[in-house]
Amino acid sequence: MRAFIDFFEKHQLYLRKIENKNLLGQCLSLFESAKEKVDINSIYGKRILAFEEGVEKLRLRYNQMLVGRENVPSHKANMPSRWASELKLDGVLNEDCWKYLNGKLVDNQTGKNAKYSTRFKLGYHNKHLYVGIHSKFQPGTELISSTTKNDDKSIWDGDYIDLLIETPNHSYYQISINPAGAVTDVDRSGSWDTKWNSEIEVVSKVDSKKGIWNIEAKIPVTTSMQDPLHEMIGLPLEKGGLPWYFNVCRKQTTNGKTEYSTFSPTQSDSFLVIEKFAEMSW
Repeated sequence: MRAFIDFFEKHQLYLRKIENKNLLGQCLSLFESAKEKVDINSIYGKRILAFEEGVEKLRLRYNQMLVGRENVPSHKANMPSRWASELKLDGVLNEDCWKYLNGKLVDNQTGKNAKYSTRFKLGYHNKHLYVGIHSKFQPGTELISSTTKNDDKSIWDGDYIDLLIETPNHSYYQISINPAGAVTDVDRSGSWDTKWNSEIEVVSKVDSKKGIWNIEAKIPVTTSMQDPLHEMIGLPLEKGGLPWYFNVCRKQTTNGKTEYSTFSPTQSDSFLVIEKFAEMSW
């Protein structure tokens, strides 16, 4: 117990930094050793368990570090209460929270500018993740919606936007949205599970004459693990809290040519590369 507490007090300010992964691993190992050596029902056991909640968050952070992400982009997702209260999901993106869509998608292979631009912003407030996406395509043409049904695998045959989201508690969720507003949401933790429902509220608005496709969405988040088939499970995104990881991706086909763009390029034929997920923080 003394070894753990001394180590923790010395290093606690640095343990969450990704470059200090080995320090955090040592800290967690000392904590487990301390638990093994005491009677949990004794006063010493109760004392060590007083650290349990904080150590659990450190375990979650350690698991994030083990993924091995390096040189990935970051995105601030703080959303003030005023912005959230003013938000109307209509696909117009005229609220203050969308004034600066500071996320930009680039070519998934090269990292260079995409032919058809896509900008976005994510914002977290009061157990909800808000999403605003502004995409362009060739004016006078039509986007390809391969389905109008939710949870239809054929959604990936047409044009779509992917939201890939990893919370500190769960890795990871995939929410695909097409121009028709159809949604296919998948829990990618270990298996391909379409039984999961994100309970997303989404509006997709397409202006073919101007070549603009907007998406506005609101996704609920819960800390409860009682119902793993509904809503994203995750600790709140907050100041001083653990980061989330994510990617925003787009498949766009024009005149038979398909472009794949992402916020954090995977440099592969797939969007589903967790090592390339960007960091989301408050």
